[in-house]
Amino acid sequence: MSLRVILESGKKGSNPGGKCQIVPDNGNLSFEAYFKYCYGPPVVPQSSFRGPHQPIYEATTFELARMFGLRTPQTYLLLNPNKDVVFERWKEWKEHDPSGREFYFVSKFLGCDLGNDNMVNGFAHNLISNERVYLDSLLIDDVVGRRQNYLICNFSGKTKVIYVDLGCSFVRAKGGELALPNKMKPKFENKKRDLKRFLRDLAKYHLIMADNIDTFDLGQLRDRIRSLTLSSLNPLGRVDLVKVVNGDEMEAIEEDIIYGVHKKLKDFKERGLLIG
Repeated sequence: MSLRVILESGKKGSNPGGKCQIVPDNGNLSFEAYFKYCYGPPVVPQSSFRGPHQPIYEATTFELARMFGLRTPQTYLLLNPNKDVVFERWKEWKEHDPSGREFYFVSKFLGCDLGNDNMVNGFAHNLISNERVYLDSLLIDDVVGRRQNYLICNFSGKTKVIYVDLGCSFVRAKGGELALPNKMKPKFENKKRDLKRFLRDLAKYHLIMADNIDTFDLGQLRDRIRSLTLSSLNPLGRVDLVKVVNGDEMEAIEEDIIYGVHKKLKDFKERGLLIG
């Protein structure tokens, strides 16, 4: 046995998973978290994405959000190649047995929410509105207007918004099944030519990150996606994205993000967020 997942709730949305306790057997401290996975389909129609890989896509979305300076909890891709992750207490919550999946998405639980105070929520609304251009550029549409998908926390006397549920940039999961939302699909007249032009346009700018701490060289966007690593459990560490998806999936992820960021260049420029 390499890792135990003890369920503390049933599913929190339409997708299988829930609140849990992650208990490694290697001496590392246990922690509270949420976990999630999907059943299928094996391949999403008209795409290269796969239902069982939903945890990879969600972990990737969180990594991309942090790459642009957005605040999130610690997230992990839980690996289960040997089927040695043990799930406990799922029967108590009348859930299906989660065992045997190759991948699960895990988000560390944060108990810092300040509640529903109107003034604090107003602050959160303004901050999320200001950061929406970053969310939109990454094709994230699961946050705005959805109070359950973010926390309002106090750090060193400053109120900040932490995004706890971003969904997937590339696909949408509902009822444990993935689908490709037409409204978010990249629209290319000529994919090869358009991508070349998009990358040339992006290379002109550095983007001021959402946290206002650093800048991001948009000319390096494709390379940064290709070299992305995901925090992992079982074992604890990091795993290369290119090692857990196939070439077609990797290409589709790159295309979606390059398309999304390029589409928002005008908005970034109008907000004074581009240098170049």
